[in-house]
Amino acid sequence: MRVLHVYPYYPPAYEYGGPVRIVERIAENLAESGHEVEVFTTDTGGPHERVTSGTSIDESGVMVHRFPNVSNWLCHRVHLPLPIGVLSAAIKRVPEFDVVHIHGFPHVLAVAVARAAEFHRVPTVLTPHGSLNRDLDHTVPKRLAHAAFRRGILPSVDHITVLNEDERERVLRLGIDKDVSVIPNGIDPDSILRDEASCRAFRERFDFVDSFLILFVGRLHEDKGLDVLVDVATMFEGRPTQVDVQFAVVGPDDGYESAMREMIDTRSLDSVNLLGYMDEERKSAFSAADIFLLPSRSEGQPVTVLEACSAKTPVVISEECSLPGVETEGVGRLTPLDSEKIYRHICEFIEDQQLRERSGRNARQFVYDNFSWQFIIEQYVSVYRGLVE
Repeated sequence: MRVLHVYPYYPPAYEYGGPVRIVERIAENLAESGHEVEVFTTDTGGPHERVTSGTSIDESGVMVHRFPNVSNWLCHRVHLPLPIGVLSAAIKRVPEFDVVHIHGFPHVLAVAVARAAEFHRVPTVLTPHGSLNRDLDHTVPKRLAHAAFRRGILPSVDHITVLNEDERERVLRLGIDKDVSVIPNGIDPDSILRDEASCRAFRERFDFVDSFLILFVGRLHEDKGLDVLVDVATMFEGRPTQVDVQFAVVGPDDGYESAMREMIDTRSLDSVNLLGYMDEERKSAFSAADIFLLPSRSEGQPVTVLEACSAKTPVVISEECSLPGVETEGVGRLTPLDSEKIYRHICEFIEDQQLRERSGRNARQFVYDNFSWQFIIEQYVSVYRGLVE
């Protein structure tokens, strides 16, 4: 089967968030399963760099087509990729594929390819990665722009895949009359293991050797609830505990770093450490952490939570993360965005080592049972075949 994946961000542009890794792994796993896979993306390699535009083939056999952006600054600052030449390429190339799979929503690349697929009657799958839910989270101009893109894409789509039942219900409430399947994000559990040597090295490098370490990994954006994290850190500094509690914040700036630094400085916090973006080293961060914290206001299904679970790190996450199994499987705590409640949940783990160890074991089993890539890819291929046959 020939499958075209479409997303404006592709490795090495990992700084654009979790969906980049998900799109990469779907494409690679499909190729390794014997399918012919190509990707349409842009030449952004991150906020401050570009990748050479044109066509290349990666180690897994995925053919990647990179279209040059009009402005890499616009791509980063306002998430407006404007790829040159994609419409003509889509009109020419789309008929060669059995299925088109569009990721993310909305973006110009998706509109161009969706229209070409509709014209050539090529079945199209949309995986919004949580972005279809966010109309009400934006300002009026952004909501209007979102609606305009939606009208340009959705009529051409044959099938939508969402990450969980919560997202499915939200999509249906938007009045979208399409077939919807629930297919969660995947992870390779063996790619992130709890390793004592890397744990020790990470803690020594950042002076966390004797601390209880609370880790956040993600973009520094207001949606991630970093103001709540700062509130919780303030509570720990104002209510001394038997251990030194430190917060490690790992991730690239997405418009919120200056506001966060101002909060930290205003409150004279010594416990919140902004460590910046990390790629491979983030695996050591997951091993080093005692707790993973994600107080997000809006998530499809955060890959970082699954990565923490893979490293046997218990998690404390907001209800907006859409991972109810965290609570029912004994992996950690789901919480409303209430600083006091989050503080108390973390205190539970600080005070009970057996709870931490038990939750860590449950976390890794949770990932193996529900989010391994073989399980995920089989579901995508089933959707593709249903559209082609």
